Amino acid sequence: TKEIKQAGLYWALVQFARAFRRGAVIVASHDTNGDTPIVNGAAVLETPMGAAALNSALTSRVFHTAAKNPDGSLALVLTNPGDARGVTVACGGQVAKVTLTADSITTLRWS
Repeated sequence: TKEIKQAGLYWALVQFARAFRRGAVIVASHDTNGDTPIVNGAAVLETPMGAAALNSALTSRVFHTAAKNPDGSLALVLTNPGDARGVTVACGGQVAKVTLTADSITTLRWS
């Protein structure tokens, strides 16, 4: 039919394109299970909300990517493929608690 449909992957890419501007540099970030050292990035500490059954390995994680934009701002995109949960994000000595809805993508930005 030559019809173009904007599926979930399209909207995920839109989210990343809005967060990471042209010329952005990906910076290291890690979660409590990772062994990648943190360098100008953010640590993501997962805290499941409420009682939930064990999820598969894929949906029990929050995936994250951090980048420094040319204007000096830092952006962190959190992808939560599972149930709603709370996370604690640490960056530059500051800590914030964020609630992620189920099956969502959330962008945090520091200036």
